[in-house]
Amino acid sequence: MEKAVWACKGRHILCSAVMLVCLCWQASASLSLQNYDNHPDLAKAMEYDLEQNHSDYDKGDRALAEKYYLAYLEDANDSFQKARVYGQLGVMYATSINLQKGDKPDLGKSRAYFRKVLEIEPERIGWATIRARTMLASMEETELARIRGRMDVYEWVRSIDEEKIKRLWLPLRPDNTSPFPLQFTRTLNIREDIESNCETNIIFPLSSSVEWLDPQVKRDLLLEMSSRFKGSELAKFADEKLGKEFIASPEPNDPAPVEVQPEPNEVSKDQPIEPEPPKEVSQQDKKTQLLPLGDIAAAAGVVVVLAVVALLLKKPKTD
Repeated sequence: MEKAVWACKGRHILCSAVMLVCLCWQASASLSLQNYDNHPDLAKAMEYDLEQNHSDYDKGDRALAEKYYLAYLEDANDSFQKARVYGQLGVMYATSINLQKGDKPDLGKSRAYFRKVLEIEPERIGWATIRARTMLASMEETELARIRGRMDVYEWVRSIDEEKIKRLWLPLRPDNTSPFPLQFTRTLNIREDIESNCETNIIFPLSSSVEWLDPQVKRDLLLEMSSRFKGSELAKFADEKLGKEFIASPEPNDPAPVEVQPEPNEVSKDQPIEPEPPKEVSQQDKKTQLLPLGDIAAAAGVVVVLAVVALLLKKPKTD
């Protein structure tokens, strides 16, 4: 079981590693850590850090790099530089692994270092803060937590525009208060790549034919994506998915529809009209019914005779 869990985590870290390799190529020296004050501890740390020593695995040594980075942090004053150093420490325990020397990822340590980056620099935009956010999202414990973490990164990265990069630029050195043209261009490119990467890593697990997520949770997640990221590829995907899988479903908190019963004498449109059965006539009703035609004629004759007799009786006597 432990191997299966590690394999699952490793798959997500490997995906992040591939993304980081591509992004690091763009970042290169223009966005990476710089020893602008020639500090000996920082110089030593960078010699042992695989990402800073051009992947010299023979010389790479994570324990020594960490030792010298931490020593440098005791003297460092600039918050942007501290954030960049903590970012390097986070990467060393996540993806920059020296397999020749038996190194293994330590996600607990890596998370702690990446959180320090955002604790020190919660707003400014630079390679260190971008990478801390993306790596923290990829190292969440569950698939659902990773999706939600990437949604947060997606929202943040889509809010970045040219003006925001210039206003909230994370310097590489004290005199780098605004990005140089090459730094600016590469940061914009990284922003676009991370937006696309987030879309892929959110859409893929939700497109799986294997139902790993509770349908109601999945529906709520898609509804959130549709309203939160209007006009984006994620919103388009969410709308299509909702239409295919939940088209007839009511809103999550809507009451169930109430069926309206027709009034007793009201006939529904779709209800067939049945003829009423003949009513049974009671004895009393029979007495009050009209007599047949023959009986009527006989009764009329009796009335005429009685009338003639009455006239004769009233005729006066003659002398």
